Amino acid sequence: MTIYVLIFGRTRWWLAIPYALGIATIFMISPATTSTGIGYFGLDSGIGFMITVYLAHIAFAAGFGTGASHGPAMPETLWHYHLAHSQEIEADEELARPRSPQTR
Repeated sequence: MTIYVLIFGRTRWWLAIPYALGIATIFMISPATTSTGIGYFGLDSGIGFMITVYLAHIAFAAGFGTGASHGPAMPETLWHYHLAHSQEIEADEELARPRSPQTR
């Protein structure tokens, strides 16, 4: 979920739920479930596995989303942070460039 915060930043808490459901779906079609013999979405072992995985991801996402949305001050997203600091770096590089005697 750290990737969630880096990409989406401090957003509404409920936006973590679709993100977590996407992760749960990827997990249930991955080799982690098919190699254990329970099949895609764990349906070979009954529907209980799928329900448990989805409910666990919803519960975790609700708590995590609430914590992330009310957490300490941080940039809105990783992209905002990058843009803010890349402009500072460009300004510093311009100041550090040696100037020719003709331009002074």
